[in-house]
Amino acid sequence: MGSFYVNVTLKGPDQKDIGRYLAEQNLQAFVSPTIDGFTTVYEAECDKQDERHIRQFTSALSEHFTCPALAVLDHDDDMLCYWLCQNGALVHEYNSYPGYFAETPSDDMFVPAGGDAPALCQALGSNAEPDVVERVLRDTYKETQKYIFASERHSDLVTLLGLPGHSLRCGFMYLANGDYPDGLGESDFLRA
Repeated sequence: MGSFYVNVTLKGPDQKDIGRYLAEQNLQAFVSPTIDGFTTVYEAECDKQDERHIRQFTSALSEHFTCPALAVLDHDDDMLCYWLCQNGALVHEYNSYPGYFAETPSDDMFVPAGGDAPALCQALGSNAEPDVVERVLRDTYKETQKYIFASERHSDLVTLLGLPGHSLRCGFMYLANGDYPDGLGESDFLRA
């Protein structure tokens, strides 16, 4: 069985401010330490992988803190999706395997859809070359034998965009079960 996780990384607000906001909203979540201006939220309802809820939650965080917020979903290590919000507005979204739930196979079901590498780099303040990020977004296993697992694609994006490592392969249930990212432990996370 592959990875199943959802998390939202914000650029700007710190761990304590985000934790306070989540507590005021009566949301059950973990909040990572703030590293290089990035803080990651692992919210319980998002772990159910309801895309509507993920978009609403990400938009609400982005609007409240007037900042970019990047939600990432990994479904069984087969499909990577993300939603980028800026000041509450959905800027764009991405799906590495749009035909994953299709009942009828089609030629384009394995072709990644959406995404905007330049906008992603700009929103997150990354120095990455947008064309390199674009290749990661567009790559298909059939063409290059790369990214058999969605978390591998996510790992490359985390590295290129300068995101914290704890945004990779980590969601609410992992943390609730005591499965912490390398180098971090229970005391590093706020629980709302």
